[in-house]
Amino acid sequence: TRWSREGDGEVERSGQARWSREGGGEVERAGRAAARALTLQGAQQVYAIVRGVKLIENRNWRLPIGWHAIHSGSQMINEERAERTRLAWPEAPREEDLPHSSIIGLFYVQEHRAPEECRPDYIWARGPVCNVISRAIELPQ
Repeated sequence: TRWSREGDGEVERSGQARWSREGGGEVERAGRAAARALTLQGAQQVYAIVRGVKLIENRNWRLPIGWHAIHSGSQMINEERAERTRLAWPEAPREEDLPHSSIIGLFYVQEHRAPEECRPDYIWARGPVCNVISRAIELPQ
């Protein structure tokens, strides 16, 4: 499954995430283009990205523009992140039911913003650098 963000650059889920089925060609191209992998604590956050719920990955640095593999680390999500995930994605699968220590998918960083450049009430815009995700691919398990 692949999703793409559409619209005028507002970072939000509603009306901008488009899901569609893609053939293996895009997965292969994205996989070849992904020069780096990023590990996140908590599989819920990883699945929020590959399923188009979380459109920003916050870091202290700018991730390079382009494709990245996304890895679910061995640790369970911490309580602060779990609460934020529950608020943004009430129907999220339970953390305990999701795979850990695995490459889950690929995501594309389109641009970088400061939190104040994002929609004020967007729960994921924390910064200091908001790496804006415009596409993601969930790999088959």
